[in-house]
Amino acid sequence: MALHRILYGALLYMLLAAASVTTLICTMSGPGRQETLLLMGVALVAWLVSGVFVATFRPSE
Repeated sequence: MALHRILYGALLYMLLAAASVTTLICTMSGPGRQETLLLMGVALVAWLVSGVFVATFRPSE
């Protein structure tokens, strides 16, 4: 069961990293403030959804 927790944790952090990198790249390319805030909001929602997914589908012990 420990392997499942590692895989789900890795999924969570991969999604978080992808959202963060996307936000960073778009911020560095120079969009306006509104677009940056929108991307940060999307990154936060993606992180929360992945956290709920991991918590919901975590194998029971």
